[in-house]
Formats: sequence, structure tokens, C-alpha cells
Amino acid sequence: MGQGSPKVGQLTYHRAVNMGATWQAYALLQALESVCGEGNVETIDYRSARGERYERARILNTRPPFYNHAFMLSLLQTRRFVGARFPLSADSLTTDSLEAARRFVDQKYDAILVGSDQIWLISPETPGPPFPNIFWLDPRLSCRKIAFAASANLTDLEAVSAEQWARAGECLAAFDLIGVRDDVTLELVERTGRVDPGVVHKVPDPTFLADLPAVDPRPVMERRGIDLRRPVLGLSVADKRIRREVTAAFRARGFQVANLAGWDWKIPYTLTGHLDVEEWACVYRYLTLTITDRFHGTIFAMKNGCPFVTVDHFRQYRRHKSKTATLLEEVGLAGHRVDLLRTGIESIVERADAVLEDWDPEACLEKVEKVRQRGIDFLERVAQVVREAAAA
Repeated sequence: MGQGSPKVGQLTYHRAVNMGATWQAYALLQALESVCGEGNVETIDYRSARGERYERARILNTRPPFYNHAFMLSLLQTRRFVGARFPLSADSLTTDSLEAARRFVDQKYDAILVGSDQIWLISPETPGPPFPNIFWLDPRLSCRKIAFAASANLTDLEAVSAEQWARAGECLAAFDLIGVRDDVTLELVERTGRVDPGVVHKVPDPTFLADLPAVDPRPVMERRGIDLRRPVLGLSVADKRIRREVTAAFRARGFQVANLAGWDWKIPYTLTGHLDVEEWACVYRYLTLTITDRFHGTIFAMKNGCPFVTVDHFRQYRRHKSKTATLLEEVGLAGHRVDLLRTGIESIVERADAVLEDWDPEACLEKVEKVRQRGIDFLERVAQVVREAAAA
């Protein structure tokens, strides 16, 4: 390695069956290529064995319908996109063994960049590889080590053991540059007591760096039965009770409700799996309103200038601030968030009314541009580390 053009490896959840995760990986890949040069960056085709089992298990349900058709369509859409757009490493590896993964990536790259996504989640409930894993970049690796918008969201920091704190600190201390995207991850890094504060930065998700593709999802929406002359609510909420109560409330108000994540027979229109990755990124432009509990659902609503309400309901957020709460506070849109751990479903409707009444798409897009510029600034720091690695 070194002495010439840099060789950079991107290590992330690029095969997750999730439109937002696919987009964050692709956006970061494009950003790296813009500063390192096309042909100098590849996505390391590493997959967690536990993660692969988790994804396969989601194809089948324990109750009717036993086959999750919408998820299977999404799997095909995301895998097709990755196969066509990502410069994947020549070899691939599926394992949860840290040592096997370390050997797989060692001596191949001048720099390895991990992120974004919840790659630093420490929890027995993670669908990814157990801690410690390759996303923490074993200190024995000879390459430069960079994190871009890494997240430990949903980690209960009070449940992290002394041994885990020590190992996390050992790994993070070896990083040349660390970008984190939310407050809980920043706290995790700082609490190890091992990391030079000068290498740690709060950075936006890489999806803010990407331009929206020039595609039109309206034909897909119309084929699914949506009348674009009438109000359309785009809904992506994991909790079935919340999802169905919101659907009933907004159908009573004259909205057509389109499901953007998963399938639910009580939601009239399903777009999950029918939109490809690029169409999904642009569908928010044609919605009257978005209600989501997804981080990237929030971001793409913002990027498309779509009115939105973000819902937090996961129990882990009783202990720490969510990644969406961090984001919305930073951009001055905290009023778009509803904390269902402290209030009821009716507050979603009330908040939606207020958002629709006062919505200013141009002001939202100006906020998006400011966030994007912060990402560009950090990207230049990444480029400097990569240049130093190539020259070494």
C-alpha cells in the first residue's frame, strides 16, 4: 500500500434490506469517489452471518400471510441496486468471526472507512455481528482508520460492561479520524476516555451529500391505485398499533395512506418493494405528508421538501436521545418530532395539522443545504487522511 493512488475500502451494512441503509452506503461511496477518485474506492463485501440469518428470517412470517412478499420485493430491489452501482471487492466473506474478518481486510487498503449506520451498536439484540466486530477496526490492522457518521444508536450505555468499555476504547483510540452522527455515539466515544478529542467530530449522515436522482415515481404510485389529485400520506412506522391508528385517523380526514415500509393489510396502498431504490428516494416529493419513525425517512422527506412528522416510540429512547431527535434539534426542526413515550396518538394528528399549516419547503431545503455543507467540510478531513496514507 502507499506510493501512488490510494486504495480505500468502505465497510458498512451495504446489503441490509432497507432503502435508507442502501442510500447511506451509496451516498458515502459517491462522496469518497469524489475526493479519492473513481477506481480508488471499493465497498468491502463483508456480511455478518447473524445479519444474513436475520434478513432471511424476515421473508417468512409465523402467522398468515406466511410469506412476506413486500420484504422479498425490497430484498430484490436493494440487492439489484447494490450489484449494479457498487464497486464491490473481488472477494466476499460472510462471518461473525472478528479474526476471520480482520484477516479478510488486512494489508489490502491504505485506509478503511466504516459507516455510516448503527455499526457501533453494543447490544445482545443487534441483528449485526456481536461486539467486538470488524466495524470497530481491530487496532492490529495496518491501514488508516476512519469513521464517517458512525452510530451507536439504541445502545444502553449503562448496560455496557467494563470489559466492553475497555475494548471499545482500545479500538477507538487507534482511529485517525472519527465522525459520529448522534449524541449517544458521541457520548460513547468520549466516555471511553481513550480518544483524542481532536479527531472526533459530529457529522451529518452521508445521505445529505447525495443529489436526488432524476427519476419519477408517479407511474408506480398510480399503478398501485393512488390518485395523485387527492391528498396522500406516506407512512413508515414499525409499530402495528401506531401504524393502524394513524391510518384510521388520516383516512377519516380524506387522506390516501401509502405504506412505505413493510406490508399491512389494513393500509390501503403498499409501495414497499414496488419502488426501486431511486424511486423511493424521490417519492416523498409527491406526498402531501410523511409520518415516519425512520431516520432516513425523515431525511428524505426533508430533501424532497415534503411536510413530515417524525415519531419516536422505541423503549430505548427512555434512556437517551434518539438519532432523529439529535438531527431535528440541530437543524431547528424539533417541532416536527412527537415523543410517543410521553404522549398519545392524538398528538401526531395535532402536530401534522400544525406542520401542514406552517410548512415552508424552501426554508427546509435551505436547512438541508447547510447540513450538506457540514458533511462536505468533514469529507475534506477524510481526504487529507487518505492522501497521507497513500503517501506513506
